[in-house]
Amino acid sequence: MSANFRTDLARGQVGEDLFHKQFPHLTRLSGREADFIDENTGATYEVKTDSRSLAATPNFFMERWSDVDKQKPGGPWQALGKGITYFVYMFPVSNAIYIFDTATLVTALELLEKPNKRNIANRSWITQGWLVPRSEIIEIAKGLHYVIAD
Repeated sequence: MSANFRTDLARGQVGEDLFHKQFPHLTRLSGREADFIDENTGATYEVKTDSRSLAATPNFFMERWSDVDKQKPGGPWQALGKGITYFVYMFPVSNAIYIFDTATLVTALELLEKPNKRNIANRSWITQGWLVPRSEIIEIAKGLHYVIAD
């Protein structure tokens, strides 16, 4: 599997736009510290977008290492390191948004016995993630919301 940074970035932007339509009270951030913030509560959100539909996969793809060789955390672990409150996982094709408390999600992921690892080759590094059956962690989602299409 090979990554296409521009395609992934565009897909992520579409997901963030859909998320913001569902939660317009949130303020968009640069993405370096977090993607969104609730200025009333201080809660921050990291949004990840999956290009597949719910019917096409029973899994979440949770990035564990953004760079395996350098052991740079990715996905929820990176979000936790930044102090991000909520990790959001979206399936825009299915209009599904899963919202997880980041610390709770990382704890649940680390308790998985044998994660199904997948490597993604980039230009000069390898990203690694885990295929996690939705059924194994869905009960810890703070909510499942369906985006209302315009």
